[in-house]
Amino acid sequence: MAKEIGFISSFSCEFGCGSSNLVYALIDRIEYGNRITNVKEDELFAPPNEYILYQNFPNPFNPSTTISFYLPRNSNVKLLIYDLKGALIQNLANDYLKSGEYKYFFNGSSFSSGLYFYRLVTDEVILSKKMILIK
Repeated sequence: MAKEIGFISSFSCEFGCGSSNLVYALIDRIEYGNRITNVKEDELFAPPNEYILYQNFPNPFNPSTTISFYLPRNSNVKLLIYDLKGALIQNLANDYLKSGEYKYFFNGSSFSSGLYFYRLVTDEVILSKKMILIK
């Protein structure tokens, strides 16, 4: 009985040029091919080393959306919402936060449809993105 059979990706085209390549198989306790063992788990899940402001989701939104960001280091953080004229309409966060990923909820039900900006202000960077409220 065959166990642990691995394949490299396959593809196909209209002329029958598809292929699959066997990478590793263990059949009746006999190993065939090369077992992939050199991927380090900490490399796969290493956190980013930069500040990231993600696009809000959903976008466009009605009436609410989620704004997420990642901090590689502890930092003073402000998460601010501006209208198209540049007026500050809401301060979602004004805290000292530890490194990690954060999510904040923005309820736009009391605002009119249109383009808005959200800005992440930290000790080291200022990042901004656009979002659209549609009613």
